[in-house]
Amino acid sequence: MAKAKKKNSTKKTTQKKVVKKSKTKTQPKKSTTIEIDIKPPVPKSTKVGSWAFIIGFIFAIGAGFIAIFPGADLKVINFALIACGIIIGFLNIRDHETKDFMIAGAILVLVSYLGLATVSKVEFYKNILFALQTLFVPATLIVALRVLFVLGHRK
Repeated sequence: MAKAKKKNSTKKTTQKKVVKKSKTKTQPKKSTTIEIDIKPPVPKSTKVGSWAFIIGFIFAIGAGFIAIFPGADLKVINFALIACGIIIGFLNIRDHETKDFMIAGAILVLVSYLGLATVSKVEFYKNILFALQTLFVPATLIVALRVLFVLGHRK
């Protein structure tokens, strides 16, 4: 015959005492509080930098399609991409974002440069990659110079 083993139960039972409060006119009413999460205003430089990033990215994609047409003059678009890259470098990248931006920017520039040889037969892909380089090289260069400037002035 098999003996059944008794397991000791370590469960603790707790009893809660429920007290019902009667509402009388002598008790003060509970005031309700409303919590409002107020976010600090976003600086205008961040807004300008964000818009420069969006506009530059749209220009880069658009330049890929515009450059397909013969006789398309891309001087204005390239100038706009360089200007957007400079604005991104100065206004959009904060101090705590520099490391991530430098890594992502360097990888984007290298991959787009190396990708030009791979997709050279597809003209608008090549133009998009070239436009992305035109946008991100100035931005990455400015952020790199800012980092070097800060590192050079540390004591």
